Amino acid sequence: MNLITIQLSEEQLQDLNRKLDIDTQLAKQHYEDYVEQRIIESDDMYYADEKYYDKKFPNSSKKSKLVSTDIADTIEWAMPHW
Repeated sequence: MNLITIQLSEEQLQDLNRKLDIDTQLAKQHYEDYVEQRIIESDDMYYADEKYYDKKFPNSSKKSKLVSTDIADTIEWAMPHW
């Protein structure tokens, strides 16, 4: 395999680093704003977190503390048993 070496000037290197920093910040922001929230919500649903149901169904939660483990039950059922 042949590797190509590219020489960058100090200005080009700084510009490249700035662009990488911007891309890194954008990726981090996307993760925090979108991906992480979806992971938290998925975990809350899987583990039938009472706080999740309180937030999702505020009126029903005042009357009942019933939660559903259907998601976890279905996933556990579908997973192979070793």
